[in-house]
Amino acid sequence: MNKYFGTDGFRGRFGKKITLEHALKIGQFLGFYYGLMNVEGIIIGYDSRESGPFLKTAVTLGINSFGVDVYDLEVVPTPAIAYLSKCYNMPGIVISASHNPYWDNGIKLFNEKGEKMDDSIIHGLEVFMDSKDTPYSEKDKGNIIPFKAGKEAYINFLVSKALDYSNLNVIIDTANGASSEIAKEVFKKLNGNFTFINDEPNGKNINNMCGSTDMSYISSVMKEKKYDIGFAYDGDADRCLFLDENGNELSGDHILYLVSSYLKNKGLLKNDMVVSTIMSNIGLDNALKDLNINLIKTDVGDKNVYQALKQNNLSLGGEQSGHIIFLDDATTGDGILTSIKILNILADTKKNISSLFENLIIYPQVIKNVSVKDKNKILESNELKYLIQKIKEEIKDTGRILVRASGTEEKIRVMAEDKTLDTAKRIVDSIVSKVEEMNSIL
Repeated sequence: MNKYFGTDGFRGRFGKKITLEHALKIGQFLGFYYGLMNVEGIIIGYDSRESGPFLKTAVTLGINSFGVDVYDLEVVPTPAIAYLSKCYNMPGIVISASHNPYWDNGIKLFNEKGEKMDDSIIHGLEVFMDSKDTPYSEKDKGNIIPFKAGKEAYINFLVSKALDYSNLNVIIDTANGASSEIAKEVFKKLNGNFTFINDEPNGKNINNMCGSTDMSYISSVMKEKKYDIGFAYDGDADRCLFLDENGNELSGDHILYLVSSYLKNKGLLKNDMVVSTIMSNIGLDNALKDLNINLIKTDVGDKNVYQALKQNNLSLGGEQSGHIIFLDDATTGDGILTSIKILNILADTKKNISSLFENLIIYPQVIKNVSVKDKNKILESNELKYLIQKIKEEIKDTGRILVRASGTEEKIRVMAEDKTLDTAKRIVDSIVSKVEEMNSIL
């Protein structure tokens, strides 16, 4: 287990869990490490929260102090960094806390292939972060290079993947986040009628009652006016969830079903196989089985999905939360790319989005997160293990439960699925009650 970096980077409350000193040390380590490799530079970008420029400045100082240039994209989605890192063969840094509230921030790291940085490098970085060393380099200091060309290259890449959407009326919620400007730049180059909401970031409104973490507002707008489809991104736009023409909220499982069934029908689904995580709904398993599409399940985290895609030579995978990876096009989840892929299906089939899910039956699912003092100690207790096993034996094949530690927070996540919502609620409540009881005596 890493001390700072979880399943999706280093993340926490700015000024408390993640500080300017952390950012400086991260920059120093990366400047030293990649300086030895003589890379051309390191690409950096950040989302729209108010602490982003401060952390970026600290990271940049650390990198520059070892003679390495920083290519500054300013505010961009996380997938832009991953895409450009691969294109320009340079490592990348994203200052973002993804779907977290504005007072949090974080740091995500990509290697020069556009992949999440190797654990071996992360381990060395964490050892350095806890050291008292104050490194010094006699190299000439690196430069800060505005990277407008990189941003344009990313926009052109997305535009190149799109079809003609002239007959589609689309609404997009950018979560007052990193995609607020770039999404508009992309879609204004395309044919179609596009409306944007929550696209005016002020440093504090990112993910605030908007975007993929709260689709109630976009749903209400869609129920008042006629749209063919709605999309909602998270703060750094590596996630995309969507809504049908009636304003009904749809998940990443719906995306995996929609795209895989479409590709299967076209004979374009690699090895007739898709990757999801252990969080995917039983309904997805059943629907794909009916289509003779095999499903590989990984642990939570788009990094795990990516590795499974590579190992099995596949093209499509993702998470229920909306991280969808189209491996032939990208190395990480990309919200804007995902919406383009879905719009391509609508443009080709000329059907209502809701009609494409007639054979997908999603089981009622209940998820609760419990803040605890020591997530690992509670999960390892025999008392909790016994309760979980007892419930599994009771529900057998009618549903499933999943209890796991958060990869980024001191929380335990409890999920249950069953044919009835009441049963799923009862299961979750019983496990949550036990977790809270155990936490109170720690």
